[in-house]
Amino acid sequence: MRAALGTLRLLCALWAAVALTSAVPAFPHGAGTATPPPVGSASASAATAPRPLKPQDLLLACPTTRDYVGRVVAAVMVDGRGPYRFIVDTGANASTISPKLAAALGLAPSTTRPLRIAGVTGTEIVPSVTIGSLRAGALVIAHSQLPVIWSPIMTGADGILGAAGLAQDSLLVDFLHNTVVIHTAEGPSIPLGYARVHATRLSSGLLSVPGEVGGVPVDAIIDTGSPQTLGNMALYRALYSKPGAGGQARVYGVTKQVRPGNVQPAPTVDLGAIHIGNAVLVYGDFPIFKVWGLTEHPAIILGMDVLGTVDAFAIDFRHAEIGVAPRNYDPSQHVGLTG
Repeated sequence: MRAALGTLRLLCALWAAVALTSAVPAFPHGAGTATPPPVGSASASAATAPRPLKPQDLLLACPTTRDYVGRVVAAVMVDGRGPYRFIVDTGANASTISPKLAAALGLAPSTTRPLRIAGVTGTEIVPSVTIGSLRAGALVIAHSQLPVIWSPIMTGADGILGAAGLAQDSLLVDFLHNTVVIHTAEGPSIPLGYARVHATRLSSGLLSVPGEVGGVPVDAIIDTGSPQTLGNMALYRALYSKPGAGGQARVYGVTKQVRPGNVQPAPTVDLGAIHIGNAVLVYGDFPIFKVWGLTEHPAIILGMDVLGTVDAFAIDFRHAEIGVAPRNYDPSQHVGLTG
């Protein structure tokens, strides 16, 4: 069941899992950045046994439903082999591969060239592999060192495609037609008829949209890699006078750290052309907000629990714009695209 959100529907930073104390489904989230650690440090993260695949795990554009948080997956070629299934993460500026894919490619994860990953709940040093090329649609990444990680959110997927570093490309996700397309700068960007929201590109490559939550100005980070929408403590303090109100949660990430969270039904989220109602936010002092420099002012990470409820959306990285299909969007009546 999809929620009605004014004239549009929209419920979307990093991977983590939120375990709620009430009978609410757990929402996995993920890692954001990968940077070299200090010389001489190394460790490997233990992989959790994967759960059985569900039909949703095989979709490219999986919408959010009552009992399943949606996600966006791209077909990726690695070193000329594939295609493999990579989760598209606009909150990550580095791609990763799973231990299973590394083994299939004959790549031995190296602890002598480790990488530090920063996730929602903390940081961790993980082994890496070197690939010759990674290709997803128009996107080509050559001669890259990738972290090797696995987390429950990657069930049915072979890796993470970090999209925060995209500068000239566009991403089109159509949940109605199970389509995920990455365009070049010269190609189409946002389809005609979509509502547009202008964003700001941060130094990390993230796209931030100005908005309000319950009348409080916020910076909203668009993150297709996050199943759950998260709020920082600055927003929590601005909205709620009574600390500790709401449900409690434990937030897990791709790293070993576990952080507490506070679950609250959110007031209306206003992003200009997009109005979001009936959203639920998990608030907490999550380290990723510090990594991104988003602790002093109210901010949210807009996750796939929100983005997965629209019929379709597009991201134009070149012009820093977000486009959302209106309700009852008919692509046959809006076949043109703007570049």
